[in-house]
Amino acid sequence: MITGEILGLLINNFNKSAVESGLQFAQRLLVERIEHAVTFVTPDYKDIRFKARTLKIEEMSGLIGLLIVFGGDGTMLYAARHMISSNTPILGINTGSFGFLTAIGASEIDAFFPRILRKEFRIMERPMICATLYKNGKKLSKDLAVNDVVVLREPASHVPTFKIAINGEFFSYVRGDGLIFSTPTGSTAYLMSAGGPIINPYIKGMAFCPICPHTIGTRPIILTEDDVITASMLESDVEVSLVIDGQEKSDFNYDMEVRIDMSSARARFAEFKERNFYRIVQKKLAWGKRKL
Repeated sequence: MITGEILGLLINNFNKSAVESGLQFAQRLLVERIEHAVTFVTPDYKDIRFKARTLKIEEMSGLIGLLIVFGGDGTMLYAARHMISSNTPILGINTGSFGFLTAIGASEIDAFFPRILRKEFRIMERPMICATLYKNGKKLSKDLAVNDVVVLREPASHVPTFKIAINGEFFSYVRGDGLIFSTPTGSTAYLMSAGGPIINPYIKGMAFCPICPHTIGTRPIILTEDDVITASMLESDVEVSLVIDGQEKSDFNYDMEVRIDMSSARARFAEFKERNFYRIVQKKLAWGKRKL
């Protein structure tokens, strides 16, 4: 039973269903006399119906024992990136359209509420990747990704050519719309849509996939957890961005290089034992189903 610790609730306030589900959950916690705090995706958002204290998500890190997320996969990624430093586990309740990373749907709260309070779930650690950005050999930034790191040209820009190296050795030139560096968790997101493989999220490794390459022989490749892959750009007259988990965007210029490797950090997601990766793939992706 959850006792002596604070529960955190993260609510996607852009989603009406998330707000209503979060409110109902918070009210049930009040009845059970379980201490909790609420945070929203928009930092300055307030909702007077919530009687718990309201904090910024940065203030929750290290304070709470479990973060319960009301939203979809985007909200889960947002939560995971903020909880890395404190190693706080995250339990997702899906009020979005897909919810691949969430543990249950909003309609299942009644059935699972007692099990959440009794902590009848397992904590699964998912590998993350690290993107280090350099300019003329000088480090500019270092970011962690739960899903993917994407190098992507802007819509009206010329098509860029990228130079790829693996473990310090030249691997290939890639001319195309961009590059995807994905964790196994991210393999059911952009990577899958770009023709990459679906990877069990507990495999230690990462995938590299060109986006719309101009040569048919340029295919996705899976790298080991010890591999390091770097990418730079040959042209100076193109507009390209570096995007972390679809949420943080920065410029990527011809005098820059991005270095991708596996991180020792892990995203910690709560899962119930009857949910497993292959069942989720079958259900969420309609695997093997033929729609007439």
